[in-house]
Amino acid sequence: MKICFATNYLPGYHKTWGGAEQASLTALELLVKEGQHVDVLTTKLISNPQGNEGFNIFPIPVLEDYSLVKKIARGFKSWLPFDFVSYVSAVKALKKLQPNVLHLHNFDVLSFSMIASARKLNIPIVLSIYDYWYFCPRRTLLKAEGEICREFHGPFCTDCLGLKKSDYLRRQFLRFRKRFFNWFLNKVNAFIVLSKSSAGILEEYGVDKEKIHVVRLPLWEEVKPSKPDNLKRNAILFIGWLYPHKGLHVFLKAMPQILKEVPDAELYVIETGKEKVYGEKMEELIKELKLEKHVNLVGKVSHDEVEKFLQKTGVVVIPEQWENMSPLVLAESMIFGKPVVASRIGGIPEFIEDAQSGFLVAPGDSYDFAKKVIWLLQNKQEAREMGKKAQETAYRLFSEEKFFDDLLGLYKKLIS
Repeated sequence: MKICFATNYLPGYHKTWGGAEQASLTALELLVKEGQHVDVLTTKLISNPQGNEGFNIFPIPVLEDYSLVKKIARGFKSWLPFDFVSYVSAVKALKKLQPNVLHLHNFDVLSFSMIASARKLNIPIVLSIYDYWYFCPRRTLLKAEGEICREFHGPFCTDCLGLKKSDYLRRQFLRFRKRFFNWFLNKVNAFIVLSKSSAGILEEYGVDKEKIHVVRLPLWEEVKPSKPDNLKRNAILFIGWLYPHKGLHVFLKAMPQILKEVPDAELYVIETGKEKVYGEKMEELIKELKLEKHVNLVGKVSHDEVEKFLQKTGVVVIPEQWENMSPLVLAESMIFGKPVVASRIGGIPEFIEDAQSGFLVAPGDSYDFAKKVIWLLQNKQEAREMGKKAQETAYRLFSEEKFFDDLLGLYKKLIS
């Protein structure tokens, strides 16, 4: 079987990437490990790691590659995501590669030209959904004030986006954004989501139920839990984008309460990306709460470094504020046998049994986040037992065998 992936970025090959890109790379490596032939369409490479990866990469030019129109192209594609430059290149590449199936991951930079090029050549299309860009201009299905939205996209999005009357073209585009997106989405043969919660959201939007498939992604082979003497004493770990919907501000407000009970507690913040204004606000909040000695802004690190932090930390916090279908950090933490305190939102409750394999709290409840973290830090034996249960759950949910059965079965069904 010849499979072609399309993704904006890949870890190790590009400067910008997050959980979705790590997930696509993991799926890619697992398919190669299984003996499948995989090619990758992606944007211009920033670096090219040495080694025998087992797959071929084909950089696809996009409008942003041309410095004279870079800023204009970004503005244009944020509202009308079709790139004629990438379309021509993608058609040429797909004609040469002749894949049996095109599997799309995050591809908004490459644009809907990926779908158009595959349809032109009658190649079946699979789309993995990692956020809600396809149904919401803000990607999060959250209103500006933070409330969950089920209106999806339309003229009413002007308030959430803060558009003024002078933004005439953008306001007009919102009137037909849904029709434009749906025209391409209707050409997708199958949608992959990571949780039942997200499957329900797609169905509510109007995606044919028969096209929606829950395929959970395996992460690693067996990982041994950390030894007690390897742990950083009372260390707490946050990994994620520094964006409002990831909720770092919620947990920072919990830290003063934690420090009253556990004075030597430390929070390590690893960012996978950052919104500049929000990042600055978090630095101000740290100073305002007098947390400078207890919060370490690690910045962005390699995935190997992330694994080292996971090995050494005692508790992982995931204060999501949006309906994330399955945060990669949640799966990683469970695999490493870490107790997690996470928001009861989106697909997260499908993976954590409250008070058994982790703790679930209301998304914005800083007090409850603090209460649960304090308990874990003060009851380390019970915390380790909770981590073991999380790891057992992870091995069951994220098995390679089930992944291959589900994904390759889907590919074969579409091809036949």
